[in-house]
Amino acid sequence: MNFYEKIEENLNNICFECKFYNTPECVPLKCNIGFAKNAAETAKVKGNQHIEDGLKLIPKNDTKLYNKALIAKSIASICRVCKECSLEHNDNCIISLARKSLEVTYLQEDVIFPGSILMYIVNVAKQDQGLADAIKEEYDKLLKEPTEEVIMDKSLIAKKTPILVDLKENETYLWCTCGKSSNVPFCNGAHIGTDFTPLSFVAKKTGKAKLCACNHTKTPPYCDGSHLKL
Repeated sequence: MNFYEKIEENLNNICFECKFYNTPECVPLKCNIGFAKNAAETAKVKGNQHIEDGLKLIPKNDTKLYNKALIAKSIASICRVCKECSLEHNDNCIISLARKSLEVTYLQEDVIFPGSILMYIVNVAKQDQGLADAIKEEYDKLLKEPTEEVIMDKSLIAKKTPILVDLKENETYLWCTCGKSSNVPFCNGAHIGTDFTPLSFVAKKTGKAKLCACNHTKTPPYCDGSHLKL
């Protein structure tokens, strides 16, 4: 299962219930759901990047009442994505911002995410036991979802030449290892629910670099010419 698609499905269902949906009054960036959708879509395409002072962008003045069950489902789906992430937790991570935007629809105070989903749910329960129970129930369901088998077409590997990209010094990137990303060579979350994990790396300098597209390099994520020998 692609859990990013699950997030999108749940958030869309919330939108469909809103009386302002598809009207001039619908302003996504001023809406908690619209903000969460935009953040999740960005994470799916570009990976879990960080936005400096991203917490300040969350539309905390949105007072609309949303379906708590769907909010819980959406948060649970985001937690499932977080479980697969190999990066150290950061509140300004794009997917974390999506979760926090949903939290403020029912919780008055900021919720600490300690890196453990269970402890996070415990922290939610301190403010809203019902929401915490609903998140846990939905999250447990997602844990039981079968993992998606990723099959790479080996006949195409030799045709994959390295991809020239622009990197920025000291910026963190996620290199796709599953071969399913629509944003290769960077991860877009397509591996979620599989046994693959993207490779996190920090650019040493600003400039162009050749990243491996065949996944056979011995110097990941950079191309070493291995595709020429396949």
